[in-house]
Amino acid sequence: MFLEKGGKMKKIVIGFLVVVFTVSMVFIGVGCKGEAAPAEEEVAEEEVAEEEAPAEEEVAEEVAPAGKLVFYHYWSAGSWLEGIDTLLDIFESEYPGVKLYRNALEHEAFKTSIGVSLAGGNPPDAFSYWCGAKTQFFADRDLLMDLTSVWDSEGFDQLFPQETKEAASTYNGKVYSVPVSQFPVMMWYNKHVFDKYNIEPPATWDEFLNVCETLKSNGVVPITLGSKFNWPSQYWFDYLLTRTAGGEFRAGLMQGNESYTDPKVLNALELWKELLDKGYFVEDPASYDWSDALGQMVREEAAMNLMGGWASGSLILDMDQKPVEDYDFFEFPVIDPNIEKVVVGTYDGIVVSKDATNVENVKLLLKVLASTEAQGQFSQIVGCLAPNTQVSKDIYNEIDQKEIVAIEGVPWHHGYDLATDPAVSDVGLIAFANFLANPADYENIFAEVEKAANEVYK
Repeated sequence: MFLEKGGKMKKIVIGFLVVVFTVSMVFIGVGCKGEAAPAEEEVAEEEVAEEEAPAEEEVAEEVAPAGKLVFYHYWSAGSWLEGIDTLLDIFESEYPGVKLYRNALEHEAFKTSIGVSLAGGNPPDAFSYWCGAKTQFFADRDLLMDLTSVWDSEGFDQLFPQETKEAASTYNGKVYSVPVSQFPVMMWYNKHVFDKYNIEPPATWDEFLNVCETLKSNGVVPITLGSKFNWPSQYWFDYLLTRTAGGEFRAGLMQGNESYTDPKVLNALELWKELLDKGYFVEDPASYDWSDALGQMVREEAAMNLMGGWASGSLILDMDQKPVEDYDFFEFPVIDPNIEKVVVGTYDGIVVSKDATNVENVKLLLKVLASTEAQGQFSQIVGCLAPNTQVSKDIYNEIDQKEIVAIEGVPWHHGYDLATDPAVSDVGLIAFANFLANPADYENIFAEVEKAANEVYK
């Protein structure tokens, strides 16, 4: 279980955040909440005036919501920024009386600066956040608003399936997040390379190894990986473990009920090591980020890349690739046919600070962001699957349609850093980087992760 509120880990984490990011919070615009909303007395005076001259337009202005709303997010560039700006534009067009403050932060800076904002008592009203353990971390520490009543009153059960509500929104029996994107992790590949060497997408591990050997023998690096920021490597651990030890074991490991030194974990790492030893991965993956790795695949310097569905959006929007014609995907190969298949992926959601000062306007924002119109537009721009299943499947390209079929009815598991306590996942992500640099030392490397897990969970 997660650490108790007010525990030692919270003090360490929050203390660290405050020291490191005090200056950054000045930069990202927390001060915008210092602007005063209209005083209640002023509003009352305006209402009296409206009663004396009840023109239709003036009455509409009177009943329309007013005030402000502060929203932070980590979609700071490219199609992501365009996508969230489109959604926020919809909100502003529907509620022009609300002054919306938008703060876009780069992913890595956001991860810690939002903790400073929450701990400092001056948080945004609402912000984007990764569903799973990161949301759980804040919910456990009573930093988020319970949205159960909003979910129920707005009829969100009609928009989101129960499995999505459980996987992305529900923590400790309460709703804390409204999901806006869903990305399954798949194996993306360059269609031209596969066609050139008459390669069929593999379904089993033996077939996958044969594909890798064929590519390598023809001078093509089989697998590209951009692990500059550590997190992209996690999906190899996720799938190798779930395909050999099963989803239940992996869930137990994420919750601290299993050990990183267990033979099942070491077996998965050994399979990963074999791929590295055979030269199937690009050299020095820590030199590239995830987008660089996709570029290598597009340029036919490498053939395959294990990445979330945002890869498809980037290939289309940023690299001018055509789905199915230039690239495609296959599901991670089956290693043990007796093990139930799971899908690994991520949800992005919108959460609300417990100390939000503009609660009624936040509720309006959630209503807009959950809507079929908004989620459909966001999906088309970003290239994600819309958690709102009322969004017409007609908006999706052929790749998206295949993803929907691939994940239908398959148990969902959050990616590693969204599946386990942040204090553990931070150590685990570093361990993956150390493993890629020195795969032969995996037993010692993951013994250190086990120590960290013991400190947190036991």
